[in-house]
Amino acid sequence: MNALDLPWLALFLLVAYASVQMSRRLFGTWFSPVSMYVGMNAMSMAGYHVKWLAYHDISLATHGVLLISMAAFVLGVRIGLGRNHSAGNLPEAPVYDLSNLDRFFYLTVVIATIGWVLASIILVQQYGLGSLVRNIWMLQTEFQMQYIGYMNVMGILVLPVHMIRWLHGRTRPYDLLLVAATIFGLLLSGIKSYLITSIVAALIIWSAMRPRLFRPAHLLAAFGVMLAFFVAYTAQVDIFVADSFAGSEMSQKYSMFQRPYLYFTGIWPALESVVTGVMPDLPYWGYITFQPLWKLMSWFGLFDVLPRYLPFSTTGVAPFNVYAFAGEVFWDWGWIGTAVFSLALGFTSTRLYLRARLWAYWGHALIYGIFGFGVFMSTFAYYFHFKMMLMLVYAYVVGFVLLRGGVLVDGRRRG
Repeated sequence: MNALDLPWLALFLLVAYASVQMSRRLFGTWFSPVSMYVGMNAMSMAGYHVKWLAYHDISLATHGVLLISMAAFVLGVRIGLGRNHSAGNLPEAPVYDLSNLDRFFYLTVVIATIGWVLASIILVQQYGLGSLVRNIWMLQTEFQMQYIGYMNVMGILVLPVHMIRWLHGRTRPYDLLLVAATIFGLLLSGIKSYLITSIVAALIIWSAMRPRLFRPAHLLAAFGVMLAFFVAYTAQVDIFVADSFAGSEMSQKYSMFQRPYLYFTGIWPALESVVTGVMPDLPYWGYITFQPLWKLMSWFGLFDVLPRYLPFSTTGVAPFNVYAFAGEVFWDWGWIGTAVFSLALGFTSTRLYLRARLWAYWGHALIYGIFGFGVFMSTFAYYFHFKMMLMLVYAYVVGFVLLRGGVLVDGRRRG
């Protein structure tokens, strides 16, 4: 870190603090869409300016992409909040309609269990149990099979739904075994984002359903669990990636934390190559943001299958290929698109948050938890891809239609 980093570090720490205070003023709680998006992105950029790794410097334009995105998001929040809502009329301990909640939970457990058990049987038949245990890294590429894998993806929803039941005292002792088995299936997938999504969505639901009871200590504890999982995952599954880097200012004793730090802060030096035009343009507009549509069209042979990952750019220490919500929208649509998509994200997340706190049916909280993960992780990537859309469709079709009847915008608010 040099002298030029200090003003930026101070600025983004101040922005993160201001986002929490804005959240308290607008929603009566410290944790809401505005503190998630602005706070997480600001802390990430502040972390970059600490320069614990030998990152290259980033330009004013790259800072500008994030600042414009955050400003547009806040504007979207204010529009979404409207004139009829304020911290004063949001309930502190809402009473929810929990009809069909248990059936949704057990149905989702069954679907996820069928998915990971079938995949496990197929892999054991192909490679043998001993070979899989000795080469656990194989799960990362082999476990999530076409179509069967989508059943396991539904397991992401089990912990968030369990959170809703736990908050209302509806859990039974054996439910923890079902949750643990589903988490085991997510771990077998070898995709770390599955478990992270499940944990974060559960926390977001907690923050909306019981805002006064959700404290910063709970979020920090979750961060600790996710960090430990990340370190263990890198050591046992993601074994072909570097976990320490030359030129680091971290003590060698703490080298295990270099890769998590890279994941949290390496977005911005990677984005520099996009903003400055070093990285080539994407093949067409909407390459990232309309990925769910392209995925569906590819199933019917109407569109070529998209590459699974974005191209890599440099950070100064290691290749990197995620560019935050703001950066990936910028790469797709330019400056105006960054503002428009960020405003839309702020508006939509606010409306869903208000529904989670004002509308009685528990399904609104689940929808907000799923969507909110994309807001929370906006500091890492654009997460509104096919798997998220699949979870949202499943939650709506099963929770609002098959088990209940009705539509998502059903107008039934608390009295």
